[in-house]
Amino acid sequence: MNKYIWAIYIVLLLAVSCKPDVADFIDEKKEASIFPDYSGLVLPANIAPLNFVVKEKADKYFIRIKSSRGNTYDICQTSPKIDISERKWKKLLSESVNANLYISIFAKKDGKWYKYNDIKDSVVDKKIDNYLVYRVVYANYLFWRKMEVIQRDLESFNEYTVYDNASGDDGCVNCHSFPKNNPNKMMMHFRVIHPGMLLNLNGQIKKIDTRTQYTLSGAVYPAWHPDGKLIAFSTIKLSPHITTDIHKIIDASDKASDLIVYNTETNIITTSPKISTKSRENMPAWSPDGKYLYFIVAPQVENQDIKSLRKVKYSIARIEYNVNTNTWGNVDTVLSASQTGISMSFPLISPDGRYLLFTGTDYGYFTAFHNQADLYCYDLQAKTLSKPALNSSSCESYHTWSSNGRWIVFSSKRMDDVYTRPFIAFFDEKGNTSKPFVMPIKDPDEYSTLLANYNRPELVTGKIELSNRQIRDAVFAEPVPAKFDTSVEVDALSGATAKK
Repeated sequence: MNKYIWAIYIVLLLAVSCKPDVADFIDEKKEASIFPDYSGLVLPANIAPLNFVVKEKADKYFIRIKSSRGNTYDICQTSPKIDISERKWKKLLSESVNANLYISIFAKKDGKWYKYNDIKDSVVDKKIDNYLVYRVVYANYLFWRKMEVIQRDLESFNEYTVYDNASGDDGCVNCHSFPKNNPNKMMMHFRVIHPGMLLNLNGQIKKIDTRTQYTLSGAVYPAWHPDGKLIAFSTIKLSPHITTDIHKIIDASDKASDLIVYNTETNIITTSPKISTKSRENMPAWSPDGKYLYFIVAPQVENQDIKSLRKVKYSIARIEYNVNTNTWGNVDTVLSASQTGISMSFPLISPDGRYLLFTGTDYGYFTAFHNQADLYCYDLQAKTLSKPALNSSSCESYHTWSSNGRWIVFSSKRMDDVYTRPFIAFFDEKGNTSKPFVMPIKDPDEYSTLLANYNRPELVTGKIELSNRQIRDAVFAEPVPAKFDTSVEVDALSGATAKK
């Protein structure tokens, strides 16, 4: 027999012998335990394969992935680690749009096949932005050494290093941000070593020193204006500290904080006495139409010891701003801490302007170490506050909207209560959320073995076309000092003070 025909015969024989007899298996009448949990999901039509590990011990595994429209893809192997073909997965997804996808799991033990309940996921025609940008911090926040900013193609398993801090003398890098999910405009901060702000405007790279004699600090916590020209920031006097609370061993509070707005075209920083006060203004976020600047605010603390700082709750406010005339309206409270009973952080408005998503906790705003921190949703039209079902008993923190407003990605520690991972959830027109799922990766075991945090997930609509070398060169460049708008009269103990 021809050796090639013989090889084909062997493959077919193995395939037939692996496939369980549908008339001769034992029904387990329960779902198989798999990692990660990919059951009962709403999936975008362009997501990468949901590779998983079957946690049921067996000699052999048979997996059938089936579209409710009829097509199937079978996998049979001895390994419990299921690696799905990207090509076949994409075909099944495309055939299952606005329909269902089923995953059948069979396990062979002691010569008998056992069947588990089918996993049912639905596929919607709303695509997710195809790139997710996040910072990877190895070990923990206090003893970091290695950091990377990664962009991951969510339609495949391809990932690209935007910046590796090893090329910049191991300095801290954080707060990457984009206007309206646009990868062609980006800012990113370098801290401690070679400090400054990287600014990328359609391939034109600058390094800016945002520290001025009139501001509390360099710029932190960015928020791009929709026009792509302005960026709002906080300036703060930060107080990091160790606590005796087992659920918040590390924490950070502000002794003072204000808001500023940086113009990327003129290199000028401006502010207003209304957002640079003795109260602590922080975490800016623009409305999608660019007419309002949202932010969190807490009262001034006279006694600035750690105990007093930890008791503070933040409210959410907003102020009207006219870009053309550089004029400010009045500050209005959107949600008060006394009204909600919680402290609010990371406000972010949906692209349609209707929903305000934020993180709520018991005090303060630095929620990365608050295990009880959850996501909340405020309907700006109906004036109603809800707590989405996507929350867990672990920390839910930083979040981002897709450009179409139908998906959110957020940081969660639900896997182990230690490390943050990026989770994805569908957000429908009525403000309802689906069961979240962790970002699919090629080898799901890495979520158990990689000792690293995935921070500040940001969805963008394409690939960042900058090389690590370009960013490295910017890191070592001498920063251009930003200028402060001294026509602004600000006189606040905690704020920027323009001296004339």
